[in-house]
Amino acid sequence: MHRHEVLNALQLIRAYGQLGKTESQLAQVDRLAEWIHSLSLWNREWIKHSKHCLLLVMTDRRIHLSNVDTVDSMSAEDSRVLAAFLSGLTQLLSVIEWTSVHLAIVHRSVGEPWQIYLDGSSGSILHIERLRDLCVAHSTRNVTFLMRIESNAQTGG
Repeated sequence: MHRHEVLNALQLIRAYGQLGKTESQLAQVDRLAEWIHSLSLWNREWIKHSKHCLLLVMTDRRIHLSNVDTVDSMSAEDSRVLAAFLSGLTQLLSVIEWTSVHLAIVHRSVGEPWQIYLDGSSGSILHIERLRDLCVAHSTRNVTFLMRIESNAQTGG
């Protein structure tokens, strides 16, 4: 699936170049590079721990990993919680059509809950409420989802 995403991005880069839209072309290159970097972070931390999490982010280039603490101490149950959240997030992103959401996965110390921060922008109030509901639905004693989303002040979605 991610091969399709890369080919689409490359087609856009080519088209922008043919149209002489250098800024759009460079912006697309930057988005693609950021997504590939994010995949390498996911791959380094998750391939041995949760292939399902890795597969979800490989198939949706809107989900970027901006930071991750080592996940060696994440339990299988917590990995399942994160995978369920990521699955819900990919479905929600396809409906609300945001360009990207950045995740930071933080684990300060043993015994403390995992904190998953979501950063994004340009969401309507309704979209932010739907994302908040998704976070609340998947939060557990051991995994907490926290949002830092800027609204564009629309009420519809």
